[in-house]
Amino acid sequence: MFGSPTANIAIDRGSQSGGFASLDFFNNMNSSTGWSMQMQPGSSNLNFLDRTAGLNRVTLEQGTGNVGIGTTNPGVPLDVEGSGVTNGLEKVIRLHNADAGHPGWSLAQQQSTGNLGGALHIVDETSGAGSRMVIRGNGNVGIGTGTTTPPGAKLEVAGQVKITGGSPGAGKVLTSDASGLASWGAPATGGSNTRVIHTPDTRSGCPGFLPFDTPIITQTFSVTGSTPVSITADNIRHDFDRRDLNLYVDGGLVDRTLTYSPGINSGDNKWIDAHVAWSGILSNGSHTITIMSPNSSRFGCGPEWGAIDTIIFD
Repeated sequence: MFGSPTANIAIDRGSQSGGFASLDFFNNMNSSTGWSMQMQPGSSNLNFLDRTAGLNRVTLEQGTGNVGIGTTNPGVPLDVEGSGVTNGLEKVIRLHNADAGHPGWSLAQQQSTGNLGGALHIVDETSGAGSRMVIRGNGNVGIGTGTTTPPGAKLEVAGQVKITGGSPGAGKVLTSDASGLASWGAPATGGSNTRVIHTPDTRSGCPGFLPFDTPIITQTFSVTGSTPVSITADNIRHDFDRRDLNLYVDGGLVDRTLTYSPGINSGDNKWIDAHVAWSGILSNGSHTITIMSPNSSRFGCGPEWGAIDTIIFD
């Protein structure tokens, strides 16, 4: 039905029940083939109807401008929905290259039960190549892990890993600092020269008093190259209920111990020993070791009962 056009051609579905506004493209006037551009009853969206399949292939949503491919209710600017497969990879977006040697890539969702159901794959369209990378719903990423083995960590690589940044070199090892940042360095020498650093608790008082989260004992030293160390620290506390002792290496928490004695007030205070320890490899430079408590001010009773001892295997 033509209404009052504001353009050269206007199609108005009118107000009749079930009315369509449609522009049809037929093959030999066969209405069961071809395409239609339609505004369907009860909707202001524009649909592209595949008349052979009887399915809306593309929808333009009025108001939002969202485009739906395979869906009539696009929820984002471009919403792509596949037809669904029982098992395997359903490719929804393909980046194609006419060069037969480099046919392109696809984004695909795995339609299967189990740990990889719903996972997103980046698929190499080269014949037989398959999935190159997968992202699971739990955030784990797999490179080269395929479509049957779910990545078991935040990053799992099936193959070798090459790291070219950070001054790599023959014989160097990748070493982490206390916060998890890794760098290339010379391997540890194996401890031909061993140093022991003993730092006692020199505060007066029994128990000694300090505010929460204040260093009870602090020890500093330097190493050359990547160096193995073994750290132990002890102290005693005179308190009640739960009281923790934490060990920090360069500001990072590496160990903690929990002490407990029942009670509700200072009349229930008990002496209890606390022990923390850590072993690892420290990078070249200066390092600081501290112990402190997040919930007690009553740790320490002089050098006989508290100290940090570090063995350095230079």
